[in-house]
Amino acid sequence: TTNCLVNRLTSYAIGRQVKRDPWVRELEAAFAAKGYVVPELMRAIALHDVFVRATPPATQTADASTQPAN
Repeated sequence: TTNCLVNRLTSYAIGRQVKRDPWVRELEAAFAAKGYVVPELMRAIALHDVFVRATPPATQTADASTQPAN
């Protein structure tokens, strides 16, 4: 279904599960209005503010205290 594809692609793009927020419904409506063209959906996701503001997951940096002894 439309919402399933939008949710999957959006979740993959921003790196977290999405909910039925207004911005997701906005993407669904745009996807339907443009004739269900997947590359257009991908473009809409990439250009959306939520994607632009997405932050990468925090990573741990190794310091001397966590390095294995050789």
